[in-house]
Amino acid sequence: MDKIIEEEFESKQRMPVQMKKATLKEILKNLIMVVVVLVVLSIICFMDEKLVQDNYAFGLKIISTVLAIFSVILFEIAYRKDNTDTAIWAIEAFVLGMIVMFVPYLSRYTKMFIFGIAIFFGGYYLIKLLLIVLKKRKEFNSTKSDVKDIIKDEKSSYLDDVSKKKFDKGGKK
Repeated sequence: MDKIIEEEFESKQRMPVQMKKATLKEILKNLIMVVVVLVVLSIICFMDEKLVQDNYAFGLKIISTVLAIFSVILFEIAYRKDNTDTAIWAIEAFVLGMIVMFVPYLSRYTKMFIFGIAIFFGGYYLIKLLLIVLKKRKEFNSTKSDVKDIIKDEKSSYLDDVSKKKFDKGGKK
């Protein structure tokens, strides 16, 4: 009997597979975004090394325009679906596009600036991933408690009844 209760307790302490998959899916999406940001920043550093100044500025304009269009598309999708995660991604893409637009004005310090931006985005996504894990853990911990079911009160109140009083237009009964 004790073993059965202990096994049931153990099973309630573990996060369900479906919730784990949802958490890992969200983490994977953010890791893909980290890779995209790092690839964009690496392309900028590569362009700085290999291209002539005119071509370099033109390439940065193309990258920033693509990021701006991508962020507008994400904003539209977020608005239509009322999805905050997509809106956050749109803001991130917009910020990256604005940073890329600023890069041509840092002719001497481009590599240091790109390195600093890479560190910033890396730290940002690390904090974001930790917050995702903590949020999912909190959701799981709030669902595993059965205290809500025990305390649940089914009594009806006089406030639950619909008012039966009817008033006419003149304010008289």
